[in-house]
Amino acid sequence: MNTEKTVSTGFPTAVIAASFVIILAAMTQAQSIVNPILMGLFLSIVSAQPIIWLHKKKIPMGLATIIVIFLEILVFVGLAEVIGSSIADFSNDSAIYEDKMGKIWESTIASLNANGIQVSGDSISNALNPSKIIGMTAGLLNELGSLIGSTITVFFLALFLPTTRLPNFSNN
Repeated sequence: MNTEKTVSTGFPTAVIAASFVIILAAMTQAQSIVNPILMGLFLSIVSAQPIIWLHKKKIPMGLATIIVIFLEILVFVGLAEVIGSSIADFSNDSAIYEDKMGKIWESTIASLNANGIQVSGDSISNALNPSKIIGMTAGLLNELGSLIGSTITVFFLALFLPTTRLPNFSNN
């Protein structure tokens, strides 16, 4: 019989699991920094393709970059306008939505009571207060404004990374 001892050269499973948890926790804590950088990198990769395409169509690299950056600015401003106006409209109409939700709750409770399901209006109204729901939604949408700071970071990264990472086509 051949008895050989096998020696494990790998890390114990507990060490690997702990390392994985630590890395995930660090990424979670650093998401305010990592997310804009990764989004800017993604947008720069996406915007590099139109720059390369324009350059292959005999447009100088500098002009192609300026054209793509200008189009990115137009898209960015357009999206910001649509989102901003939607948030403003919702915030202005939140009282109307609150009244409509209150009427829907009242009719739902009346319908349930008419069908033999005894529901106290106060218990549901306290649990699902329409003013709290609308207030939380409006607050959430207003927090979207704080996202603009990181969006500006993403935007500038997306603007400057293509100009530094594009291949040199001067020989073509």
